[in-house]
Amino acid sequence: MPYDPIPDIEKLGYTWREAAFLYLVGTNSGFFLYRQYCEFLDRKLGALIQRLAEKGTAYGHIETLGYGQRRHVYHLKSRALYELFGDEEYPGLRTKGDAEIKTRLMVLDYVLAHRSERFLAVQQDKIDFFLNACKVPKETLPRPTRSLAERYFPERFPIYCREASTTAAREIRFTYFDCGASGTKRFVRFLNAYKPLAQELGSFAIHYIADSQRNLLTAERAFNRAFPKASKLLPFGREHIAQFFDVEALWNRKDPRFNQQDLAVLTDGEKVYTLPEHKELRTAWLRSRKDFDVLLARLGGKQVVRGRFSSEILKRTYPIFGHRYRGIAPEGTVESRFGSTSNFNSIAS
Repeated sequence: MPYDPIPDIEKLGYTWREAAFLYLVGTNSGFFLYRQYCEFLDRKLGALIQRLAEKGTAYGHIETLGYGQRRHVYHLKSRALYELFGDEEYPGLRTKGDAEIKTRLMVLDYVLAHRSERFLAVQQDKIDFFLNACKVPKETLPRPTRSLAERYFPERFPIYCREASTTAAREIRFTYFDCGASGTKRFVRFLNAYKPLAQELGSFAIHYIADSQRNLLTAERAFNRAFPKASKLLPFGREHIAQFFDVEALWNRKDPRFNQQDLAVLTDGEKVYTLPEHKELRTAWLRSRKDFDVLLARLGGKQVVRGRFSSEILKRTYPIFGHRYRGIAPEGTVESRFGSTSNFNSIAS
């Protein structure tokens, strides 16, 4: 069974609900707001956040950042907790700039609003999924251009995935968060970084999340330039035609492994794979996968992927811009670690 860090976080002195929320914050954001904790608990405003903030401050796990007008951002800065989360990068240890803090808060709002969906958040989970479940080469994974360390998925945005028995039925949705601090140049760099992985996957979606409509049209145009619509040769993307030839062979052999999902792929493919080029590709496929890949690249299919762009506006407010961070870290706090004893009693909430 996969490791569950919640019981170990509880041993540091937190209630189960506090531990679950800190795990959600640590793996997705590193920062949180008063209202986000209330939304997580499905409670009205009250003293709950004060209890959590006081407890986390006493343990040396949480730092309160003041933004004026009695508005605060809570920063989860504990190395001990990030070790329990399984995040070896410790991304939340350092205080970020205003734009990055707002972006991380937007990520947490998005995850809270989509709690019924499964997201990959930690770097190692993403690597394992794409290498083991999707079988893509490691060199196609996005990584920083100027980093000597072996880091991947540097934006740390959540990735939605729905696993299935066939490639065509699998759904993968990358997310990108626009905090409104600049235009779409960063999004273009994001698209370029993810392009090799997207081409290997063949089918994917990018969900663009912002708190205003300002950059949506420009972002969609950038996406369409990076990933042109599927051609007549490959209307369903590169991986679909490869799967079609697979299931077609199963059908012709009357193979008992042929199932309903295979029938859907076969039915769709028979309607569209009727060109002379498709006949050439079928012949190459029967010879070898290498011959098929070479011919597909020559016919121009290597660059065609089945990508989908969607967007979402977060109707939330953030106490970031207009008030510079004035917070001062509490003095004399010693971080509470797993296995240590604290004299700060857990308060049930």
